[in-house]
Amino acid sequence: DYDAEVEAVTAPLRGLALGIFLITVGMRIDLVALLSNWPMLIGATLALLLIKAMVTTALLKLSGAQVGTAVETGVMMASPSETSLIVIGAAATAGLVARDTADFWTIVTAIGLTVTPLLAAAGKRMGRRADHHAGNASQEEVSGAGRTVIFGFGRVGQMVADMLATHDKPYLAIDSDIDGVKEAREAGYSVQFGDVARGELIDRLQLGHAAALVLTMDDPVLTVPETLEASLQLSEAVLVDIGTAMGPVIASIHEKRDLLRKEIMAEGELERMPGLGLRR
Repeated sequence: DYDAEVEAVTAPLRGLALGIFLITVGMRIDLVALLSNWPMLIGATLALLLIKAMVTTALLKLSGAQVGTAVETGVMMASPSETSLIVIGAAATAGLVARDTADFWTIVTAIGLTVTPLLAAAGKRMGRRADHHAGNASQEEVSGAGRTVIFGFGRVGQMVADMLATHDKPYLAIDSDIDGVKEAREAGYSVQFGDVARGELIDRLQLGHAAALVLTMDDPVLTVPETLEASLQLSEAVLVDIGTAMGPVIASIHEKRDLLRKEIMAEGELERMPGLGLRR
């Protein structure tokens, strides 16, 4: 659920990590051993990838992850890590494993690392297929192209999203509150976790192709009727700006305002009733 923020954080280090990988792993490969033992090397690599994918997927499922997330992560993380090279080298230096054995598994690790991009692509497809078979909604693409992008998903942001959904207008909300994002997604909202202060995330959202951009702020102290009215006015402005007919917009705004007024009046009646306020 937090892939957009993770990619934004790791993006500056991606080139450096790739350079280290190419230098260290490439220098460890014994081409003579690779050519002479390629059937065993390919078999060992496939076995390693399969076992690690199955174990990782099973652990994620046991921890409560959705089947699509478990499958995608399991396949993507099936390749050995760079740490394996360090462990193998240290074990060979300490005499715990023979040098030939260490060379063999070093090549297997290098091959496994090389196919990581392929595993990432395969894992995404397999995860979506698993979600489809399980009846889960697949994870949406984090892009604001053609949609209204809402920064902040507190009371105001949710109101804007509700009005956009009423008029069948696509939107994408971004919020940095992990618990809030989880609750909103469970409620059916289109929300992604992310810190909009990061330029990398802004670039990925493709804001230049968004239908509209809405900036909101959330403060529990401000959750009063005045804030709700401002939310309705903001929703009206956004809907008209992205091309929705004025008549249906005004009608839906009035309907939403009447509904909120009734809820506030009912809330006030409950607070005035003796004894009920203490039990709320």
